[in-house]
Amino acid sequence: MRLKSILFVLYFFGIYAVMMAQETEPKTFKLGFEGGVQFCDISDQYMISKSGTGYNFGAYIEYPIKESLNIRLGLNYDNRAFNLKNQWRLVDDSTGYYGDSYYAENTDFSLNYATIPLSFLYTKGSGNFKLYFQFTVYYSLLINATMEGKSELYISAIDAQHFTYPEWQSPQQTTEPYSGDVSDQFNSYDLGINLYIGGIYKVSDQFGITLSPGITYGMANVWANPERTANWSRLFKINAGIVYTIK
Repeated sequence: MRLKSILFVLYFFGIYAVMMAQETEPKTFKLGFEGGVQFCDISDQYMISKSGTGYNFGAYIEYPIKESLNIRLGLNYDNRAFNLKNQWRLVDDSTGYYGDSYYAENTDFSLNYATIPLSFLYTKGSGNFKLYFQFTVYYSLLINATMEGKSELYISAIDAQHFTYPEWQSPQQTTEPYSGDVSDQFNSYDLGINLYIGGIYKVSDQFGITLSPGITYGMANVWANPERTANWSRLFKINAGIVYTIK
């Protein structure tokens, strides 16, 4: 909680600094557009998680604070995806019998956020190419969340004769697909940090292209249920974009 409070203070202080810079400092600033792919995963305590592939894109404005230090404020459309699966061996409560029979679920989730990243960039280099280190605090609002998956029930011939439940007394293997909106199962926001190491190549005095791989660590619970805890702990990004310097 203490770290989250510090991030909130830093986040809103940075937004205030950008607004004041725009109003009081007639400096050169940059307008950029970027997007890329992101490999997402969560640390769920109840099910086995597997990474999914998402994407993000958006725009930003960037102001110089010092010669090598800039502050950046953006707005991104942020798609994050992951997979959860689990398998339970069936147990008859009356007899205590269990064998090879099971019930399994395999679900793909896709979450869409509106993300406002606030970044501090330290730039080093000369000539047409410069290297930069980027520290970002972000706040994300959930737009919607959907799921698509299937459940599978398997009853072996040997197990069927031992079960007392009528549904389990015949050998079978059935699959049921399911899908739908699950926005109410997820937290309405996310707060976290990004760390990037990027490069910018100047095509001209005003135009440049950027490439920036990085990692994300989310600090808010992914789920709406506070008793089921997970966060975006394994999110890797590779972004590319263009930047225009307004003089």
